[in-house]
Amino acid sequence: KNTLIKLYRTLIASPASYHEEDDPGETAIVIVDTSEAIINTVLQFCGVAGFLLAFLGALLLYIGNIDGWLVIPFIAWTSIFIALLVGRWIPKARVTNRLEAQSCAEITGKFTERFARIRTVKMLSNSQFEQKFAEKWANRHRRVVAKEFRVFSSFASMVGLLNGVLIVGTGILCLQLWTNNSLTIGEFSMVLALVYRVISLSEWCLEEFDAFFVSWGQITVGRNVINEFLEEVEHDEEEGTFHISRGKITFKNVEFGYENKAPLFSDFSLKIKP
Repeated sequence: KNTLIKLYRTLIASPASYHEEDDPGETAIVIVDTSEAIINTVLQFCGVAGFLLAFLGALLLYIGNIDGWLVIPFIAWTSIFIALLVGRWIPKARVTNRLEAQSCAEITGKFTERFARIRTVKMLSNSQFEQKFAEKWANRHRRVVAKEFRVFSSFASMVGLLNGVLIVGTGILCLQLWTNNSLTIGEFSMVLALVYRVISLSEWCLEEFDAFFVSWGQITVGRNVINEFLEEVEHDEEEGTFHISRGKITFKNVEFGYENKAPLFSDFSLKIKP
């Protein structure tokens, strides 16, 4: 709530010249999304980080008590997963989610502007132009979303392959320990059950990480809007004080009417002093 109010006050305090080329609908969406995304990002990061540390720590400790060799596949899986996450997915997800958030704000802003001025649109526009307008922005947004989906799908495929290797590797190691009488059948079953639990955890992490970077993309777009405002707008200490000495406006004997219709008014004179 406080973030939303501060963002609103910052933009409302700006001079009118800043909003000449500004899209009000897009700016409104960015302000609302940014305030919500800040809260979501903090909660998601704290929740996921805390749960992963607690779960993986307890898992490694429990499996290590069964047999020290069984810790190796899980440590290898965790290391590769983190390497893929940090090295491949995060750099791409930051870019694609920022573009998706920006595209979503743009298309929502454009449509909001159209609906807010629907009477003017109906009077001055036509159905073919509006159809092309909607298709243009919808296709642009679809391309951005498709790129984001490809990045997520490729990472999910690599994680799925990694999970398959974890199942096979852990199964072979457990079988070897069981044949050497170093592992009971109950411990064998327990370790494989934990493997499937780790696989479920990886799928949950994918969803949470994707939601995290969606929120992060919204924050990035909002930060860019605020930075652009701070860079381009120079506050004038005497803003709102006008000193006009010339420039009067004069209408003399003006007549106005529509074609083939009676004049609405005639012989209209008006003088506006500076």
